[in-house]
Amino acid sequence: MNYLLLTTLLTTAVCCVLSLNIKRGGQHWYQGNNGVRLNCISMQSGRGDYWFQSETSGSQTVCGMYVIAAEDEIVEMRFMEFDISCDNKGMISVLDGWELQNQYFPSSEDHALPMTERTKMFCGTDVPQATKVFVSTQNVAMIHFRIPKIGQGFKVSLSFKKTYQPCNVLSMFDEGTYTLRNYGRPGNCSFAIIYPQKISLESINVGMTAETPSQTRETGVIKKCSPYVDYVELLDGGSLSTSQMTKKAEACGLASEVEGFTQILGCQNSVVRLVSSGQFHNSVRFTFSPIQAMETQCTDQP
Repeated sequence: MNYLLLTTLLTTAVCCVLSLNIKRGGQHWYQGNNGVRLNCISMQSGRGDYWFQSETSGSQTVCGMYVIAAEDEIVEMRFMEFDISCDNKGMISVLDGWELQNQYFPSSEDHALPMTERTKMFCGTDVPQATKVFVSTQNVAMIHFRIPKIGQGFKVSLSFKKTYQPCNVLSMFDEGTYTLRNYGRPGNCSFAIIYPQKISLESINVGMTAETPSQTRETGVIKKCSPYVDYVELLDGGSLSTSQMTKKAEACGLASEVEGFTQILGCQNSVVRLVSSGQFHNSVRFTFSPIQAMETQCTDQP
């Protein structure tokens, strides 16, 4: 199993796969300041203090700190120190989710909050009170920052909190088993893996059970779900946003054991997406695993 690390921001969408012992992108312990010093681009998955200090003057480079937690956790970012001049476009922003090349996870269609409420941007010598502690709604969040003045920067403390009803998840791993649920709520929930994948359904209860527990008779897997309004779809593509991905398969129905429902998702990003009206208690259990190089064929045509 592998951790993932995004290595570029706003320029390319190249991803690198690292070993289980995640490399911190060249970061190092820095004398004179407690915590881990950040590079311009980094991914973090550990609790603790992180800080960045500009070493150049006049730079307009936008940097990014990507944060990822476990599947059943949310991210809490607490700003401890902050000094970024508003002059020359200096700024910092926090995002509820991840962004790359103006593509977002979760996408606008899959998030309960509008983008204006998911992003907070500020500059100066103090963080607005409402943003000193920023809590995500899923297991990923990020910080964008542009610090043109040498010697300025920020310090942030990361922690993670348990969530008992996760919806949108970006997986740390390229192999495993997961159950996606809507907990009876309306809305869309997505499980994303930034690798080409083989997805196999193990069990499904989508569009059938209005209450739990239920005595509903099993229907088996239904592969053409119209006119049902609740369904699970398998998507792939080169984008982080599900709205820009291609549907490769869909399913609904009720089956405690599913056999023979396997889909190859050959593009860089793979998603299992549960679409729910709120009329049913939906769940789908599936396995995901890497595919062979010969199976990697991406036809990214939404």
